[in-house]
Amino acid sequence: MQPAFEEAFLAADVALIGPVFRPEVVSEEARLSPPELARALRERGRPAYAFSEVEEIVSALDEMLVPGDVVVVLSNGDFGGLQEKLIRKLRERGAQKTL
Repeated sequence: MQPAFEEAFLAADVALIGPVFRPEVVSEEARLSPPELARALRERGRPAYAFSEVEEIVSALDEMLVPGDVVVVLSNGDFGGLQEKLIRKLRERGAQKTL
């Protein structure tokens, strides 16, 4: 499964990879390893980072995003509220720039 993720993420300009949700329900040999996936992508020339917490992803995106960037979130659930947290953070950033 990991090679399929690697190929899919190569199309991204940057890949930020979060923790695996409920890893205990997948056998260890079949489980995705975010740090390994990020390493493999970097070895192929793609900037990639693995995070253990959603808040870390929000902070990283807040630092790197510029107007016009597009963020695509791929998840099998609500990803710990990532989308809402990121929107809130970016709105706060926009409000601070207009003050």
